[in-house]
Amino acid sequence: MERKPMKYPYTFSAKLAQFPYKWHWDNFWLPRFVAGAMVVTFPFFLFIHRKVNTPENKAVWAEKHKKERQYHFH
Repeated sequence: MERKPMKYPYTFSAKLAQFPYKWHWDNFWLPRFVAGAMVVTFPFFLFIHRKVNTPENKAVWAEKHKKERQYHFH
């Protein structure tokens, strides 16, 4: 049984299934640029993530937040 695609895909999943991804990749610069930018910037963001989420840094910020949550009108 041969199935024909819908004349107009009404649902969001049908629109995703029929979207011409390869044609957009081949004919537009934006998808290639975004993919390359993600690959290039990933190590930088991973470095920042690892530096920010150290136990020492978390302890410093927990102390700062503890001071901020104190009631100031005694």
